[in-house]
Amino acid sequence: GLLADTPGFSKATLQDVRAVDLPGYFPEITRALETSSCKFADCKHLEEPDCAVGNEWERYEQYVDLLNELEEEEKLMRKKGKFRTAAESTEKSKDSIKGKRMEFKLKSKRYRKENRRTARQNLGDEFQ
Repeated sequence: GLLADTPGFSKATLQDVRAVDLPGYFPEITRALETSSCKFADCKHLEEPDCAVGNEWERYEQYVDLLNELEEEEKLMRKKGKFRTAAESTEKSKDSIKGKRMEFKLKSKRYRKENRRTARQNLGDEFQ
């Protein structure tokens, strides 16, 4: 094996690499995809049926480890609110006694509809 000395770093990470882009960083995968294609467009090249890449290449274990690590990191980022999709941006994570649950975010006050009590108060002020 090889040893890498990384002064100032406690853990080596892949920055700005998403799980979907990882196969492009492995020449073994790109070479296999040049000659044939996978059955599914969103193939992760793990155990999917009719995968053009397969699992019989030298750095397959490293690829699986990195892919799992990136997917976990993306999952945590989504929970923290970074890197949300349009559908996820309307939800927030709430802690409760039974564990975590998702709850819809309220619109910012500027765009919220006026509640009935405030509307009645304002209506009463107009007549006085």
